[in-house]
Formats: sequence, structure tokens, C-alpha cells
Amino acid sequence: MSVSTKNNIKYCKVTGKELDPETQKKSGNGLLISTSVRTLFKQFNKDVEKTREALKSYYWIEENRAYYPDWMCCARGLTASNIPKEKQKEIYERDFLSKSKCQLETCDKNIPYEMRDKSACCITHFNQAYAIQTNKFDISDYNCECLECGMKFANNIALGIHISQKHFSSEEYYIKFHKKSEEEGFCKWCKTATSFNSIQSGYNNFCYNTSCNVNYHNKYENRHECGEAISKAQIESQNMPNQIGYWTKKGYSEEQAKALISERQTTNSIESIMKREKCDITEATEKRKEITKKWLDSFPRQNYSNISQELFWLIHESIKNDYKEIHFAEILNGNKVSDGTNNEYRVKTHSTIRSLDFYVKDVNKVIEFNGSYWHSIKNKYYDITNDNRRFDELKNLGLSVLIVNELDYYKDKSKVIEECINFIKNGN
Repeated sequence: MSVSTKNNIKYCKVTGKELDPETQKKSGNGLLISTSVRTLFKQFNKDVEKTREALKSYYWIEENRAYYPDWMCCARGLTASNIPKEKQKEIYERDFLSKSKCQLETCDKNIPYEMRDKSACCITHFNQAYAIQTNKFDISDYNCECLECGMKFANNIALGIHISQKHFSSEEYYIKFHKKSEEEGFCKWCKTATSFNSIQSGYNNFCYNTSCNVNYHNKYENRHECGEAISKAQIESQNMPNQIGYWTKKGYSEEQAKALISERQTTNSIESIMKREKCDITEATEKRKEITKKWLDSFPRQNYSNISQELFWLIHESIKNDYKEIHFAEILNGNKVSDGTNNEYRVKTHSTIRSLDFYVKDVNKVIEFNGSYWHSIKNKYYDITNDNRRFDELKNLGLSVLIVNELDYYKDKSKVIEECINFIKNGN
């Protein structure tokens, strides 16, 4: 086949495109317009029609006057031709973007220029595709869908992190998509606002006043009658180990039964510990202290310090007119509470739920108050790695954190208050 010419202008015998002198020099005989066309032409034994058909899946890039099978080859050609990065991005978005597809099979989005090397529309889908390829997850595992953007996750924790980082707070998401009624979010008994729990469970049914729970179920479900009936039945049946009848049924005399009950009631006495653990009185006393501590810790208690609340109220007084949502232990809906309940704002991290000592939700600023007892290396229960992990988890949620030490506050209260206010209004 001869070279097409017109007015001494030569054209590619396969594509019909005009050949410039530079191209003719490179091709030797000047018959074909680019290396990729020559490669296909040889592959199909110099069959022009088959070569043309194969070129339909290639990309014609005017800037290089060449055909490319994919973006990787095109990028190499553009770089070799010293095409600047800004122009390369423009070429990608013009010629390649619309034909690209995220490697995650359930996603039909295109691959943006910034993610071209990962063949995914975003880093989340890249990680999910990798997890599927390495058999860590199956595509069916990703069934927790974000109703705001449609992205899916393998569990609710990952979904919650995505929502808080990409959209809004978990509470705002729940209100928008899951809240069932206007009454939800208020105590069923006293109608006080209740705390938000999670996207899955929503708001607590009752406030921190435990009597509301009891009163509600007593009135509407007659729980007190059930409880009284159960207690009465237990007493009458003598089926409890602290009842004489429990032991006499087993063949013990009444005196033996009393002795057994007395022994059970002194299980954790120092003498019993010495006998059971085979230790001396000093060691038994320490073990007894540990048991007592665990017992006391099992009761509800005020788990925040008065000195921290003093600081937080002074900060609140200075910023209350500038921000709508300020959370700490002794404040609820903008009002001071004095019943010992803890109203700290809670956030869910990848591993647990964290309470924030002082949180200004409007600007995502957190102040953590380190008490001199619980956060001291002299305290044998203190673990600095737990503190570091807690702060890292908060920062990973996009929260800015300022740490205040109790001793620093005592040394110069005015200075600490000023630093806290500056952090909230200006700090990063």
C-alpha cells in the first residue's frame, strides 16, 4: 500500500491522520503516526482494518499526536515530551476520567486524577478493595451504608467515624435519618433532655435520675408488683444461701445452718483471706483494701473533680455568648445541675467511648483536665500510655485538644483561664 499524499503532505496509512516531518523521521518510512500504531500494525500482520478496529479502544492525545492504550502509557509519553503536570491533569480529566472506574466492584464512580495511581475513587474504597483481594473481607460484609453519601462500611464503628469526619456529628446524623418522633431525646418520665448514645440506639430513654426509670416502669409495667412477688416467693421457698431453710433442706441442723450463713457473710474478712490465701495479716489487709475498692467503685459516683468544674464555669462565663453548644459535667442544656450526674459529651472512637472533660462543639475544641492525683506517676493505678492513647484517639476524630494540669491551675488561675479562652477562640 502506498503512502497517502496530497500537495506533498503525507498521511498515516492506518489512521489517515497527517504526518508531520518529525514523525516521518522517527517512523523511518513515514507510513504510521506513532509507536503504538506500528506495534498494533505488526501484531495484526499489517492488516489495516484489524489495526483500525483495535485502535478504537485507544486514546488519541492531540498534544503528543499519538495513540495510547491507557493512562500509564500516556503519562510516560507526556512526561517524555516535557508536558507540565498541570497540563497532564487537564488531559487526564478531558480524555481518561469519564472512562475510568473505581476498582471496588460495587462502586461506579470515576477515578479522580489524585487517586489514579490507586485505581480507586477514594482511599476508603482502595482499602476496601485491598481487604477483599486479600480475603480479609467479602464484598457482602460492606453493608453499613451512609445515608448521606451512599458509601458502605463493614461495621457501624467505621460508619460512625466516617460520618463524624466527612459529614457532621453522629447525633446530627441520627436526627436527620433515624429519629422516630419529637418525643425521642427526652426522659419518658420527667421529660428532661436525655443523652445521645449512638447511631444504632439513639437517645437514652431516661435521664440520669434513676428514679425516673423506676417510676416509669412501676406505673406502666407494674414492675414493683413483679419484684415484690419474686421477693416474697424467694423468702417463702427458702431457696437463698443466706436463709436457714436453704441449708436445713440439705439436711443440716438449724445451728449448723446459722454457722454456714455466718461463714458466708465473712468470706472477705481479713481472717478468711489469711486462711484462703495462706498469707500473713499485712498481705491480707492489702487484699481486703483491693476488694473494698472494687466494691466501692461498683457504685455510681461523681467521677469528676470540683476544681475542674470551677475552671470550666469560669471559661463558660467568658464564652457562653459566642458558642451554642458547650458541654461539661455540671452543665445541661445551658443550666447548672447539682445532683452529681456527669453530663460530659461522649464520642465514639475506633475502640471505645470517650467522655470529653470540656467540649465546645461549635469549633470541635476539647479541654482535658488532668487532676494531680489520678494523673500522677505517684499513683500506682495511673497509666500514662492510656492517657496518650486517649489523646491520640481524640485527635484522630478531628478534635483539637488542650491539656490543663491541676497544679498549673492552682499556681496561676488567671493565666490558665486566659490560655483556655485563647485556645477555644484562636488555637488550632
